[in-house]
Amino acid sequence: MTDLWHKLMQWVDYNRGLVVGLVLALALSAWIAGCQPKAPSVLKPGESVTATELSAEIAEVQAQVATETSALAAKAEALNTKIDISVEEIARQQEQRRQLLEIGGGAAQLIASGQATPASIIGSIIQAIALLGFGGAVYDNRRKDRVIAATTP
Repeated sequence: MTDLWHKLMQWVDYNRGLVVGLVLALALSAWIAGCQPKAPSVLKPGESVTATELSAEIAEVQAQVATETSALAAKAEALNTKIDISVEEIARQQEQRRQLLEIGGGAAQLIASGQATPASIIGSIIQAIALLGFGGAVYDNRRKDRVIAATTP
């Protein structure tokens, strides 16, 4: 056995470059096959993950982002609807105010411009009384209709 061992060592000594190259190639092959490349985890800070685990984390993060994005889009749509309703309500109220000022402001405008005459002021007052009286009459008729409908079998 020593003779075989001695011959093997002589061959290794004679071919040391080849032997070192083969040992390095085996070590490199073992390292490449045995050690998976790792990267920092996206979801777990301080941990390293393999390529497969990283792909699973990326898919999970993308699914979360898609869910959150659709939830935010729905919330934004609801808020935009509320905003539109509020803006329309303000515009409606401003239009009502403008119409009232136009009716009552007719007299004020005439007075401010210096073109007011007693007849024009009286005309504006009659116009306001007629408009308010008409509104009151409509309300009163609706109220009476409800009373009649409630008493009729």
